[in-house]
Amino acid sequence: MTRYTSSVINNSALVGPGAETRQRLGALLAAAPSASVYRIGRGADPLPVAASFDPSDQPGSRSLLDWFERLVLDPEPRSAVLVVDDWALCHDLDPGIDRAVQWVAALGPRRGVQVVVTARTLAEIPPFVRRLLS
Repeated sequence: MTRYTSSVINNSALVGPGAETRQRLGALLAAAPSASVYRIGRGADPLPVAASFDPSDQPGSRSLLDWFERLVLDPEPRSAVLVVDDWALCHDLDPGIDRAVQWVAALGPRRGVQVVVTARTLAEIPPFVRRLLS
């Protein structure tokens, strides 16, 4: 059974380095000013995001799967979007991202989570992730 009923995105996560994703973060914040926007990637960013996650920042820092788990466990139904900006670059920085995105793409739609991946070519995205993206 699907919990997702809202068409309004109220939670967004953007994966990618700060400098490269700054424009997309600004667009996410402008499109949904009341939404929670998270940046998952290396380094701090001055944009007013709800949190900036980086697995290398410090022990106990949150990650992409932590973000997704919080959505799933939240008693309030949420609609959310995960944007992976520049697949090859993100994969170079974090080779484990393919499995995390696979997990979110496989389970997310039943929980109101859409996954968007940008890439220079479709071939950059592993087939096991690509088949889950629509």
